[in-house]
Amino acid sequence: MLVKLEAGAVSAVNEQVYDMLRRSLMSGYFKPGQPISIRYLTETLGVSATPAREAIKRLQAEHALVIGPNRTPSVPVLTREDLRDLRDIRLALEGMATERAAEKITASELSHVRELYNAMAQAIESDDSAAYLKFNWQFHRAIYRSSSSNYMMSIIENLWLRSGPQVHLSFFEQFSRSNSMMHHLRACEALERQDGVGARIAIEADIAGAVSDIESVIT
Repeated sequence: MLVKLEAGAVSAVNEQVYDMLRRSLMSGYFKPGQPISIRYLTETLGVSATPAREAIKRLQAEHALVIGPNRTPSVPVLTREDLRDLRDIRLALEGMATERAAEKITASELSHVRELYNAMAQAIESDDSAAYLKFNWQFHRAIYRSSSSNYMMSIIENLWLRSGPQVHLSFFEQFSRSNSMMHHLRACEALERQDGVGARIAIEADIAGAVSDIESVIT
């Protein structure tokens, strides 16, 4: 969720606006096609136009935002071909990160992953889509970070800049949430057994299932 930022040095504010917008895209706070104008950011975050403009410019360079109607920056709308291409890349990379994480994950990291799973379950019970989507990204991120590969994590985050908003489309489908939580639980259990193959299969099933669910609701 976007919140107003405190005043500070220009460079610090620029980075804060960029980081907040980036995290919001990865967690699915914004939906495909949603406009994100400079005015929207200045009013929502309470900042001047300069950091808002710089954040948008950086995210356009990362292909996380595109120029929409009336020259307004917006979240990209992906085609089925785009979704499937992104899915295949994510399956390979996030599957690898998960398998490696099973070998390296610590007890405290496992506990954190479980906490995030429980937070997602609570968000579903409360019908809080924003909280679920935020915890969903944090759950995946916590697993991938345990692989201890900064290079892989950087690429995965760039992929989620594009895929995060798409997840927003299927949250309201009950079957999608149930299937996703089933895969999340299996991933947790496999990680606790240090079963890299089992954890990878669960995460890959979650990714593939989510894309299938998204395709079912897009025109």
